[in-house]
Parts: sequence; C-alpha cells; structure tokens
Amino acid sequence: MFHLLGTVTLDTAGAEVELGPAKQRIVLAALLADAGLTVTVPDLVDRVWGDEPPAEARNSLYTYVSRLRRLLRRTSVPGDEPASLIRHSGGYELRIDPDRVDVHRFRRLVTGASGDAGSDAQRAGALWEALQLWRGTPLADLPGEWAARTRQRWCGERVAATLAWADVELRRDRPAAVIGPLTALAVEHPLDESLTAALMRALHAGGRGAEALDRYARTRRRLIDELGVEPGRELQVVHLSILHGSAGNAPASPSDGACTAAAAPAQLPPAVAAFTGQAAGLAALDTVLSEAAGPAGHGVVTITGTAGVGKTALAVHWAHQRADRFPDGQLYVNLRGYAAGPPVPPIDALAALLRALGVGAERVPVELGEATALYRSMLAGRRVLVVLDNARAPEQVRPLLPGAPGCLALITSRDRLGGLVALDGAHRVTVDVLAAAEAALLLERLLGEQRVRAEREAAAELAAACAYLPLALRIAAANLAGRPHRSIAGQVTELRAGNRLAALTIDGDEEAAVRVAFDLSYRSVSPAARRMFRLLGLVPGADVPVAAAAALTGADPAATAPLLDQLAAAHLIDECAADRYTFHDLLRRYAREHAETGDDGHGESVAALQRLLSWYLHTLDRATRLLHGHMTLLPLPPGAPPGLEFAGTAEALAWLDGERHNLVAAVRHAAERGPHETAWLLADRLRPHCVVGGHLVDLVAVAGAGLAAAEAAADLGGQSSMRHGLGCADYLLGRHDSAVGHLRQALALAAHAGWRDGEAAFTGNLGLVQHEVGQLADALRQHRRALELYRLGGHLGSAANVMINLGNVYHDMGRLVDAAVILTESVTLNRQAGLDGGAAAAMDSLGTVEHSLGHFDRALDLSARALAIHRRVGSRYHEARLLSRTARVHADLGDLERAFDLAEAGVELSRDIGERRAEASAATALAAVHEAQGRLDAAARWYRDALAAADEIDIPYLSAAALAGLASAYGRLEQYETGLDHARRALDITARCGFRLLEGQVLSTVARLHLDAGRPDQAVEHARRALDNHRGTGHRLGEAGTLAILAEACRDGGLYRRAALDLFAELGVPAPKQLRVASVPR
Repeated sequence: MFHLLGTVTLDTAGAEVELGPAKQRIVLAALLADAGLTVTVPDLVDRVWGDEPPAEARNSLYTYVSRLRRLLRRTSVPGDEPASLIRHSGGYELRIDPDRVDVHRFRRLVTGASGDAGSDAQRAGALWEALQLWRGTPLADLPGEWAARTRQRWCGERVAATLAWADVELRRDRPAAVIGPLTALAVEHPLDESLTAALMRALHAGGRGAEALDRYARTRRRLIDELGVEPGRELQVVHLSILHGSAGNAPASPSDGACTAAAAPAQLPPAVAAFTGQAAGLAALDTVLSEAAGPAGHGVVTITGTAGVGKTALAVHWAHQRADRFPDGQLYVNLRGYAAGPPVPPIDALAALLRALGVGAERVPVELGEATALYRSMLAGRRVLVVLDNARAPEQVRPLLPGAPGCLALITSRDRLGGLVALDGAHRVTVDVLAAAEAALLLERLLGEQRVRAEREAAAELAAACAYLPLALRIAAANLAGRPHRSIAGQVTELRAGNRLAALTIDGDEEAAVRVAFDLSYRSVSPAARRMFRLLGLVPGADVPVAAAAALTGADPAATAPLLDQLAAAHLIDECAADRYTFHDLLRRYAREHAETGDDGHGESVAALQRLLSWYLHTLDRATRLLHGHMTLLPLPPGAPPGLEFAGTAEALAWLDGERHNLVAAVRHAAERGPHETAWLLADRLRPHCVVGGHLVDLVAVAGAGLAAAEAAADLGGQSSMRHGLGCADYLLGRHDSAVGHLRQALALAAHAGWRDGEAAFTGNLGLVQHEVGQLADALRQHRRALELYRLGGHLGSAANVMINLGNVYHDMGRLVDAAVILTESVTLNRQAGLDGGAAAAMDSLGTVEHSLGHFDRALDLSARALAIHRRVGSRYHEARLLSRTARVHADLGDLERAFDLAEAGVELSRDIGERRAEASAATALAAVHEAQGRLDAAARWYRDALAAADEIDIPYLSAAALAGLASAYGRLEQYETGLDHARRALDITARCGFRLLEGQVLSTVARLHLDAGRPDQAVEHARRALDNHRGTGHRLGEAGTLAILAEACRDGGLYRRAALDLFAELGVPAPKQLRVASVPR
C-alpha cells in the first residue's frame, strides 16, 4: 500500500521500499493524490518547485516520472492489478486501485459510514478502520506549498471523521473509547473548537466533568491569547450544559455533580439563619443584576452601613438566592478592613482568588499588576460573583474588581467608598437598621413566636435597646435562648442596670448598642470562657484551631474545646470549620479591649501571645523537618518545645496547608510588634513549604517582613536566612541576577555570623542558580565547597542533596561516569537518612544519567520509582520534569506511543502549575516525538514553543536543546540552511557554557544536515568531531547515531555501518532505517 497519511512510503510484501529523493517523492504523492485523474505538467511543476521553478524543471520532471515507472513495475504484487503511469496530452495519470492508496481508502470508508444504512456499531467500525490508516501528519516528509495546502485539507478531513466517529460512539454510550483519540488530536489542533467540544462531551459522559471544564478554561485562554477572541457558541453551549448537568450526546454520570462543583468555586459563607428585613436592599441588588446581565454590563455594588447593621448578612443572603445566575462560581474574601490587625493586602487577596479559580500556586504572580491582569483574564467570559467583605478603602478593592462583562462584585464596608462610586461606576446600597416591626419579627424567628408575643412590650423595648441592629438583636436573643426560663423583661431590666440604656439614649451611638449586647453575652459565660474570649482577641490570624487556642491559654486541648463551644453558643465566636473558630471584627476588637484593660493585665496578654507564637514555631519546625529534613534551618532558642506531633508526612502537609495564612499573619505580627526573633524563625521554617508548594506571594511577604525584623535587631543570622528566602523566590520567578545578589548577601552574612550550616546551604543554592544560567565552572566550585562544608558538619542528608546538584552539573559537562558515581552515593545517603523526597530527586537525576549512558532499563526503573515518590509527596514540579525525561527514554527505544503520552502529560502538568522550566523541557520532548513520528510541522511548532519558554526564563541549556531540535526538524523539511543556522546558535551556547554532552548531539545534527544537503565531506568532518565527543562523554546512543551518519557519508562506510548496527543492537534500540532498508537504484 502507498502511504500518504504520514511520511510518504510504499510497503510491499511487508518491506518498505526506498522511494528516492524528496522531489521525486513529491511527484509520486501529487499523482497518487489525484489517482485516476490527469495532472498537467504545469501543475506538477508547480507542486514540486512552487512559484520559481528552475530552467531544467521539465527535464527533471521527466526523469522523475521515468524512475517512478520503473519503481511501479518492480514493486507490483502478483495477482493484483498493476499500477501504471500513463502519459496523456499535457499531463500524466496514475492508474491504481484506490484501496492501494491510504487516503483514497480512508475516504471510501468515511463516505460509506455517512449513510443511513447499517447500525451504529457498523458505522463506528468503518470510521475507526478509516482513522487507523493515519500514521502521522500527512505528507510529513515533503516540503513546499502544495504539500502544506494538501496537508491542511486532509487534516481537516481527519478531524471531521474523528468527530463523526466520536458522535456515534457517544450514542453507543462508549465515552472511554473516544477520550484518548480526541485528546491526542486536540493537542495537534488546540484551537479547533468543535474538537474541544466533542472532547468535553466525552469527558463529561465518562464521569470526568472537572477535566471537561478545565479543558474549556485552557482552550478559552488559548483562543484569547493567540486569536484575541472568545469561544464560539458551540463551545459555550457545551460548557454551560456541563455546568448544568447535561451535555448533548453525553448523559450525565452520577459523579458529575461533585466534579462540576469542584471546578466552579463556591466560597460563600453559610447564609444567615432567620434573615429578616432589608427588602429595599434586596430589590436594589436585583436591579443591578439585571443591568449587569446585558452584553456590555458588569456590576460593582458597595453595600455600606454602620457596624453590626447586617451588611455581610445582606450580601451573603442575596448571593445564595442568586447563585444560579453565576454558573461559573461565587468567590468570597474577607478583607478584614476593620479588624484589629492590618487589612488584607490586595496581593494576598488576589493570590487566594486566583487559587480558587484553579490557578496553581506556582503560577500566581507576586507583582500586583501581573496578578490583577491574570485574575481579570481568568474571569473574562465567565459569570462569576465576587463578594469582597469588610473593605477598608477603594485602593484595597480596585485590583480585585472584575474587568469584563458578566461578573458582579459585591463590596461591604463601613466606609461609603465614594471613590468607587465616582470613578468606577459603583452602585451604592445603604443598609439601615431594622424597622421596629422587622426587629420584632427577627426576635420571633430567633426565640419563637409564642415567647415574644407573650411579652410584646418588653420585646419592643429590647429591640430599641439594641438600636434595632441585627447583630445586637441576635446576641441578645442568644442569651435568652440559652436561658429559657428567663423573661424578656428580665433581660431588659439587666440592660437598665448601670443606666446603660439612658447613656445609649443620650449618645444615639448605634455601635454602643452592640457593645451593650456584647456585655450581656460576655457576662453570661463562665469565667474560664471569658478568659478564653479575651485572649482570642489577641490572635493575629483570621481564625484559630482548637490546639492553637489551647496553646494561647496554656490549657489542655480537651479542656479548651468545651470553652470554645460555650463561646460559640453565646454567639461571641463562630465555628467556621470543624474545630476552627473565627470572630466578627467588632467582637474581636471588644475581646482585645478586655484583654488589654481587664483583670488579666498587660503581662498576661504578652505571655499568651508568646505561648501562641511559640506553639506555631515549634509545630512548624516539626512539620518542616518531617517534610524537608535536608533543608538547613536556623537553630531554635533553648527551651521545652511545645507543639503538635504528626503521625506522618501527609498529616504534616495537611497542617501546613491549613495554617499557612495564619503563619504568614504570625510572621507579620512578630515583625511589627515582637518578639522580632520569632518573625525570622517562623519565616525560615515556612520557606521550604512555600518553595515546594509554589506559594511565592507568601514567601516574598514573610521573607521581607522577617528581613525588616532581623535588620532592626541587627541579627546577622536572621538577615542571612531572610536574604536566602528572597533569593529562592527570585530564582523560582526566573530573576537570576536578583537571586544571585540576594544569595551572595546571604552567604556573606552567614560567614560573618559564623553560621557554617547556612554558609553551606547558600553556597549550594548559589551554585544551583549559576548552573541554570550556564556558568558550569562556577557552579561546580560552589557545589564542591557546599559538599565539603556539609561533610565537615556531619550533615549527611544535606550533603546528599548537594550531591544531586553536583551530579546534574557533571551530566551537562559530559562527565557521565562521575555523575553516575556521585548520584548513586546520593541515593544511598538519602535512604539512610530516611529522606524519601531526596532519594526520589537523586533517582530522577541518576535515571537521566543512565539514559545518556545507554542503560535504558535502569533509567526506566529509576524513573518509575522516583515518580511514585514525587506523586506521594505532592511534588508536581519534579513530576512534570520526570514525565518528559521518561518520554525521551521511550522514544529512543522506539515506543513512540508511550513517549507521546508521557510528553503530552508533562506539557499539560507543567502548564497547569505554571512551571516554565518544566514546560520548556516537556515541549522539547513532545517535539522530538512528533519528529520521530514524521509530524515535522508539529515538531517545529513545539520546538519553537520550547525555545520561547526557555528564552523567556533565560535558561541557556533549554534554549540550546530546543535550537538543536529545530535544526533537526528543519533538516528533515529540507530547509538545510535554516537548520544549520539554528544549529550554529546552539553550538555557540554549548561552547560558551561548557555543555559538552549537548554539544556532541548538536554536532551530530550538523553532520546530518550537511549530509542531506549533499555535502558529504563536511558531514564527515562534523561527524568525526561528534564521535570523539560522544566517546569522551560516554553517550553511547549519540555514538551509534553518529556511526550511522558516517556509514552514509563515507565512500567505504561498511565498517561504520557494521559498528553502528552492533552498537544499536547492544543498546536494544531500533537502528535508523538508512541502515536497515536496502536502497532501490534510482
């Protein structure tokens, strides 16, 4: 059969026939594409040479036709009707059975499946048979405009056939059968909306609704980024149908509800029980919503009013009522504008909002402008409700406002936020106190209709005493509800005590009414609960778990929980999650005032905060050492370490994730108010979690605050650690110059402080940055120095970690044996120290070295074991890198299908987590698989993507690898000079940086380019240089490939050919077809 749906080939009796040079193959493909029709000579000349044919074009065409006639005669199969090439007036016709040409057989099968005859199973079978004829990008090895136009047209036919097949299979309720093929095709056609829609329907039908919604979000972002357009109607309809539980052909599965709920954020706090009144406010919000629903509408509403009047209750109640109008989610942030501590900075709020929208922590920008732009891009085209509670000022809110139609922002504040109304077009809804009748109704709902109506006058007086404020009424009702035998009149009598009502009447101060209610609730609880309440007002974080509350009071957790329950029953605190409590900001202030002026005295408040911060510090220390035992940390001050114990890494990681926001608040509190040492010690131990989890906004915040505290205290060790934290953040953000600056300062400060462990750690990390920017000699020196320091200090776990970095430098320098030795030692030391993460990283790097040495089975075994650990400990960055590395091994072994799956997964994961290093590496791997499969245009596109990512983050090794890949792809597209230009750029980088291993591979590519361009002497020259390089480094697969080039390039290449075949066989790798396929005389 003649194959055009891939590289142009001919299979005869199971053997592949050599079809001659590229232009001869174009003539054959042009005639096969129009088999049975006459193709004119001018058309053939145009298809082969384009707009500028040489003078000898027709003579060359006749030569090619003559050769093809001989080839057709030699390759005819006995019993089959022979193909013939017939000359007509003005052109040529290739007569052949259409079923002997894959594209014509494909079309026959597709056409046969499009009628009404036959069952769905028969139609699906015919379409699947047709699709199996595709072996890659059509005409993949042919250059020129005609091939490009034909390729595009045929790919469109393939997409249409795939969609038809998927529709039939979905009707047959077989979504699992279509997800894989649709996913693979969507990678090649990422902007095809019909294809994405079909894949979304299949994922939804297969119970993978969250993946379907994620696919929509990524496609939408790509359409906006590359074309500047929103998704079309078809894709939007599928998206909405999935959100609503139905997706066309794909019946909703029982699990979809959970999936879509997870995909669309639903962050609203619980609606307030017994919500009463505010009819005008609800109506005003509905009016804004109807205006925002228009094609150009987007809404901003400020809900203003005094403290305790029910602003948040109104916003949350209305939001729950209208949640169905915002199918893409509801976001909520408490900006803490009136809390005792500092308001939430806009960058912190944006980080939380972006994570809720599905942005990986690693992708959240640390700059306010960039974060705002990403946030608004994520909201564009969606209908999302954003509730910004307790805003302090317009400047805090503006970066958090959606920028596109369809979204609505509700902002609650005690301030009138006039700037938002004047400059941002916000609608203002003012919340007033309840009317007397509404206040009475609220009391009936809280206390029971019978109890209130039995004491109407007392209830009215109670409402007036509470100034008709909902918060005060609820607290007063909570007191009465807890004392069922107490009369409402008795409550009013207590309020009259001390002439508080008279004072209230004179002042007319509505907040004072709330304080009166607070007083009653506060006095109603036990003395131990009152002390607990007072001290909780000192907590710097937004909430507090039971264990932290116990540390704060110095009590046992078992005795603490009942006190917290007592406070919650009195409505003095709220349980926001299981065993976790929070305050209304007025109550927090009330509690803090009692702590500072009450019976406890200032000394007790200071001691309580010391206990809490100490508990956080020592618990964080335990979690960090359990998860990141090899990390160098500042020593803790002496003393008995209170804190939690963790059963394992999973429990420690869960605690860190749950407490990270409180830990950041604790660092800021200690930096501003002391004890200053606690600020940098907490930040020091929070750094590893922020680095591994990608929480760079938090890392910059705590390192900056800790540095200010350490500088104020003139503590060199603290300054050193905080500079290190800022350097780590800059390194992860790709700011290499700034990272080097911070790390050099950290190193100098550690040396002055006599902190040898810190000096070792920062020396190693400086080497890490220098390696990445291509300063291998400097990096090698830094890593050796760090290793020496760790060994002197007896820190084997840290030494093992530096060995990984040292092994990676050796690998890139081409010192593969040295790399294998030191990485093997690192694996052993990490295991002895019980450091699973370190062992995985060492096995990961060792697998890469074994691959380069040609030990493929060892490489795969090491990679599999490392991948399992990376996934267990949640290291998605390492997982993404390892997926692409493993793809390269499978590609070299000839398992291109497995290689494609792994490389594609690596690209997807690296993009999900926003890791540009991993993305560049994975894109290069995926490009190499495309190239091996003959999809040369796709290969070039992915190599260009990899180069763009590498150049953006300024990592020369990744840039050189992508350039080398582009050179190879352009060579196979017969664009030899373009290929050589890219190869020269790659060689410039490898020479400048000392990337000897990569240099050998680029030299082999240059040799192949010269050989295919008809310059065998230059090919031999570069191939011999490459061979010396590969033998010097030990890169055996490179050696085998270069021997194959020499076998072709040399006049008497028999010895090279034999050596190449033997080496490929020894490695267990398929040899290139040039060595295996006998040439047909031309």
